[in-house]
Amino acid sequence: MYEGGVAADVAAASCRTHLSLTHLSFKLQQDRTMAFTPSKDQKRREREQKKEDKRRAKEEARAEKLAAQQAADDAAYEEAEKEAEKDVSEMTEAELQAKLEADFEAELAAEAAELAKAEAEGGDEDR
Repeated sequence: MYEGGVAADVAAASCRTHLSLTHLSFKLQQDRTMAFTPSKDQKRREREQKKEDKRRAKEEARAEKLAAQQAADDAAYEEAEKEAEKDVSEMTEAELQAKLEADFEAELAAEAAELAKAEAEGGDEDR
């Protein structure tokens, strides 16, 4: 009976050692990884990467907008060319001559206005 009691006491003591709070706490710490806090350098790199991504997205949006505008301008230009060709083909000889004269008169008026502007600027410099 005494021997059985000692064996039971020894077994209980050994179980208590393995199950003590410090032992369990140590075991849990080994199983878990430590908390990770990123370094300042890593945070800086992440911020810079975020800024770069944002800048790249803006540039891509700008490029897409510019391409869409260019496509719209090209389509409008082609449409205007078709209209001009259609108008010229439907005009009579007299209408074509009148159109050429009107275009020539408009060019002369523009050149005269440009010359007058140049003379006015030249006159201001002498004063």
